[in-house]
Amino acid sequence: MSHKFQRIALLRLAKLFDLGAVSLTFLVAFAIASGTLTWPSFSEVLLLRIKLVNFIVFSGYLALCSLIFSLCGFYLSHRMSRWRRRCREILLATSLISAVLLLVPLRMDFATKSFFASFWVLTFAVLILSRFIIQGVLYRMRLHGRNLRSIVIIGDGNDAVALANRIEQEPALGYRLARIIDAEMFKVPETSVVQQLDSVIARQPVDEVLLALPMNKYALLADTLVRHCEEQGIVVRVRAEIFDLHIAKSYADDLQGIPVMTFQSGPIDNWQLLLKRCVDIVGSVALLIALAPLFAIVALLIKFESPGPILFAQERVGYNKRRFKVLKFRTMVAEAEKQQDMLEHLNEAEGPVFKIKRDPRITRIGGVLRRFSIDELPQLINVLKGEMSLVGPRPLPLRDVEKIDVRWHKRRFSIRPGITCLWQVNGRSDIGFSEWVRMDLDYIDKWSLGLDILILMKTIPAVFKGPGAY
Repeated sequence: MSHKFQRIALLRLAKLFDLGAVSLTFLVAFAIASGTLTWPSFSEVLLLRIKLVNFIVFSGYLALCSLIFSLCGFYLSHRMSRWRRRCREILLATSLISAVLLLVPLRMDFATKSFFASFWVLTFAVLILSRFIIQGVLYRMRLHGRNLRSIVIIGDGNDAVALANRIEQEPALGYRLARIIDAEMFKVPETSVVQQLDSVIARQPVDEVLLALPMNKYALLADTLVRHCEEQGIVVRVRAEIFDLHIAKSYADDLQGIPVMTFQSGPIDNWQLLLKRCVDIVGSVALLIALAPLFAIVALLIKFESPGPILFAQERVGYNKRRFKVLKFRTMVAEAEKQQDMLEHLNEAEGPVFKIKRDPRITRIGGVLRRFSIDELPQLINVLKGEMSLVGPRPLPLRDVEKIDVRWHKRRFSIRPGITCLWQVNGRSDIGFSEWVRMDLDYIDKWSLGLDILILMKTIPAVFKGPGAY
């Protein structure tokens, strides 16, 4: 059997195993939820209220599970993948098939919290355990010289040797180094390197070619090698570090069938960002409903103290410099913005921002609202509209953005702005602008859902400790 057909057969076996695992964990979760750990027969499962309909619907559910597993990357080659990536894929897939199960129209009296919790835990455990066992078996096989792939590394100088050393130090990858070809050794690499590669292919099997060439120097050679391998059906891998990146992360992508390499310095679009948006929507709706009485009281106090609107809308700069109207409870006298030019000489803030601790335009109620950041609460409407997030760098007014003259400071616009962020829970408005930006960029570089939750937990005590936010 050829390697290609062997791989197809193994993939089909893996898909059947995964669907069998889902069916098994479903039955075990059913037994747990029903209160008896006795093993239900297949006929008992089919007798659930509507026998035939349940069977058809569950078959459709398994087909959807297979699609989710494929979309989560279960059946791609993981030879060079880290174990952490595999765990993320399994965690995402398990959560998705559990969420989808809530929508499946099965008539299940046992569909309780206990059932769904058991199903999620058992499915995740079985999938993780199965991958761990398979990984261990493959590791043993590769140590004994089986399931190896022959690879040729084509690089430039010491980089190629260093890359080869890293691969040889990881026997679990299952690679046998066939040859290192150093393009730097040849005066005409476009011809000589291809000849060297042809010589290796003629003498021994070659499964993959890894290109570790700087594209600014060897673009023509790389193009020739890719076409050369493509014609012979040899897998080509290209090292992502084709440019000298200091901040951005690189990943392969597809643009309407066109393979592209993407470099992104902000959080990469994935399921975590989707969950972040879901948290924003649910959180903002819940808080707007819970805080409605407080909103009414604040509105009355603002209206009672001074004439003018209750809400203050100011144009600010958000995600990738999109402009939007940020909403706040009015804390200053009416038309306070028109007086700002006369107060510029009193500015106490470092850098482009404008801040006066004892701003004469602030009303008495406004001072209280600012101290406890109550004036920021209407921005929950901005969050619901998608202009802001609960956590993210604070959006700056147009006046401040126009005064930013340091290019790297502008990277803070690469993520959706938020109501609270790192600098607000670590000193709030007392810190300088440079430290403020550094914290914003630190948040962007280290972003995760866990970090957002931590910041939200720290925000409430920070509000009662320090002065109001900017």
